[in-house]
Amino acid sequence: MNMCKSRIPLVSQITAGIAIGFTLLALWWGLWPHRPLVINSVKISPIEVVSGGTLHFEVDYCKNTDRPEKASMQLVNTLLYTYETFTSNLPKGCHTVINDLYIPYIIPEGEYIIRTTTEYELNPIRTIKIISETEKFQIIK
Repeated sequence: MNMCKSRIPLVSQITAGIAIGFTLLALWWGLWPHRPLVINSVKISPIEVVSGGTLHFEVDYCKNTDRPEKASMQLVNTLLYTYETFTSNLPKGCHTVINDLYIPYIIPEGEYIIRTTTEYELNPIRTIKIISETEKFQIIK
């Protein structure tokens, strides 16, 4: 009987320790101010692009994680044209990347921006979204 009584406090202490450990982990996952990506600047050229043409944009960024990102892009005006979401894995550290973006023929003339939403799934309970926008540019026919 004494053996059983001495094990109960030990089991309850181990259980409490595990519960406190998981609670601290969940708090850190959920509340710590993670910054997986910092976008320093986004430059585009040309400022005037023909519908059906290609827009070049240069992104200067610092990535602080090895995790891959999901990104989606939108042409924004009174019209919202969404491109297909893609997954990439930019290199960790500070870099500049140059991308080309096809402007479909169906996009009407007007002044637009490109909005990019980048998502990082940092852990099972937290996903961080980083939204960036380019300067305005013209689409002409």
